[in-house]
Amino acid sequence: ITDAMTEGDATFAAKRMIASGNTLVVTDDVFSDYGGSRKAIVFDTTDPAAPVYVKTLSLNNGGTNDLATGDGVIWAVGEDLSSEIDAATRQSRATSERMYGGAIGVSGAYGFLAYGTDAWATDITSETWNYLPEPYGPDEALSRYDEIRQIIPYREHVIYFVDTDRFESNAAQILIVPIKGFELRQVVAKITLSAHSR
Repeated sequence: ITDAMTEGDATFAAKRMIASGNTLVVTDDVFSDYGGSRKAIVFDTTDPAAPVYVKTLSLNNGGTNDLATGDGVIWAVGEDLSSEIDAATRQSRATSERMYGGAIGVSGAYGFLAYGTDAWATDITSETWNYLPEPYGPDEALSRYDEIRQIIPYREHVIYFVDTDRFESNAAQILIVPIKGFELRQVVAKITLSAHSR
C-alpha cells in the first residue's frame, strides 16, 4: 500500500481486510490505534494473485473498528456511525444511527453489533433494532472495562468474544446467545479463558 493509495494519510496502517465478490477492502483499526485513519482502500481481486488498486474511500464512520460482509455489501463499523460499501459499485454511504459500535457480525438480513458491553441486533432491511436483553444477569455483569471485540453469527446463535478487563489483559470470555430472527435471547453458555489460553 503506497502513500498515493492512502492519499498521504500518515495515520493509515493496514490492520483489517475483507472480501466480497471481486472486491477487497483494507482499513485501519481505530480500536488498536486509538485514533487511526478513516480511509478504506479498495482493490479488484478478479485475479487473486494480482489484486489491482481501484480507489480510496473516505468513510464517515469516525474510523473503522470492525468489518463484516453479507449480500454484496461490506459494513465498516465505527464509534460514530457505520459506512456501507456496495461491493459491485464500490461506492460508500452512511448507515442508520443504530449501526455503530466496536464489533459487527452479519447473517442474512440481520446485523449484530456491540459497543463496550452493550449488544444489539439490527434488521438491515428495515433498520429496526433491539438490545440484547440483560444478557449477563445481575451477578454476571461484565465490568465497565470489558469490551466485546468480535461477533460471529453461527446458525441459530451469536457468539461474542469479550476482552475481560482489557486494560489488564487478564482473561477473555466467550458468550453464546441463541437468536430467533433478530431477537436476541439469554446467554446459554459462558466460557472464561485465562490470559495464558488466549
